[in-house]
Amino acid sequence: MRGICVEKLMSREVSCVEPETKLKEVIKRMRENTFSFLVVTNKKIPVGIITEKDIVCILDDLLEKPEISQFPISAFMSSPPVVLNADTTLIEAFEASQRMQASYLPIVDNSGEITGLVTQSDLSRAHFQMVEKQRMAVENTIAVRTQELLKTNEHFRLLALEDALLCIGNRRAMEIDLGCIHETAKRYDRTYSAVLFDIDHFKEYNDEYGHLAGDKLFIRIAGYLKQSIRQPDRIYRYGGDEFLVVLPETPIEDVPIMAQRLVTGLADLNLPHTKTPIGVVTISGGIGSGLSEKNEKPSWRNVLEEADRGLYRAKGNGRNQIAFDCSTVQSSFAAEG
Repeated sequence: MRGICVEKLMSREVSCVEPETKLKEVIKRMRENTFSFLVVTNKKIPVGIITEKDIVCILDDLLEKPEISQFPISAFMSSPPVVLNADTTLIEAFEASQRMQASYLPIVDNSGEITGLVTQSDLSRAHFQMVEKQRMAVENTIAVRTQELLKTNEHFRLLALEDALLCIGNRRAMEIDLGCIHETAKRYDRTYSAVLFDIDHFKEYNDEYGHLAGDKLFIRIAGYLKQSIRQPDRIYRYGGDEFLVVLPETPIEDVPIMAQRLVTGLADLNLPHTKTPIGVVTISGGIGSGLSEKNEKPSWRNVLEEADRGLYRAKGNGRNQIAFDCSTVQSSFAAEG
C-alpha cells in the first residue's frame, strides 16, 4: 500500500481560476459545469481552494452586503491549500487529508506548479480497493490468510495516531502533522511555533506517590493542556513525561504569554507534590520558532531541537517557567511565585 503514489490516482485536468477572478464569474462557471470546487492558482501555483461550502457561506453574507459579489475570489478562498508532491504515497496522502481535514489536495511538481488533484474520495476509494485486493489474496489458503491478517493488524497498529493513555496525538501523529505544517509554511512564507513541556520532578512524584498515581497525574495534565490551548493548536505526547504543543500560523513573539499562562495555570491548580520547592505540581517549557526571513529552518526537527534547548534552559533556571534557547533569543520568561 505504501508503494502506491498519488500520481496514479490524481486527475490531471484540474479546473483553476486566478485569485483576481470576480465571485460572480466563479459562481457562474461552477454552475454551468456542475463543479463542486475550483482550485485558485497564481501562475500555476495553487494558493487556495473555493468549494460549494464556501459559496454557501458567501451567499449568506450577500444577503447583508450585496457588493460582495464584486470582490475577487481571493477574498473568500480557503488558503493555504494542503498540497502534495506526485510521489506522496497513498497512506501519507490519506493521513494528511484526515489530519488536516482537507477534501481537495492539489498535486504539485518540484517547482510548485499544479499538475493534478486528488480528493478525499479518491484516496478513500483507492484505500478500500487495495484492502479488498488484500482480502481476496489472503483467502486463497488458510496459511496465507493467517499471515496476511497478522501483517495487516501490525500495519494498522503502527498507524495508530493517538496515545492510548492520554487520548492525544502520539509521536507518529506529531511527525506527520509537523511535516505538513513545515512544508506549507516554507511554500507560502508562513510561520509556526512549538512549545515543549516537561513535568517538573516527575520521577520524585512517582517515587513518593506511586506509578499509578503518576499515570493519573499524567492524564490530568494532558487534559488540562488540551482544554487550555486554542482550537487551531495541537498537542502531542512527545515522549516520557513530555508534551509538545504546536501552534500553526503563530510567530514566536506571540508564544511566551500563552505558554506562560499554561505554566502558571497548572501551578494554580495546587496539585500536591511535596518533593518540589513550592509543594505543588509544576511544568517547565521551551519554545521553538518556525520560519521567518531571519530564522529559516530546513526541517521541523530543527524547531524541536530549539524547543528542547529552551526546555533544558528552563530546567536549569529553576523550573516552573518558560525559556527560549539563549542562542536564538536572549530572553526568558520566569513564572511568578
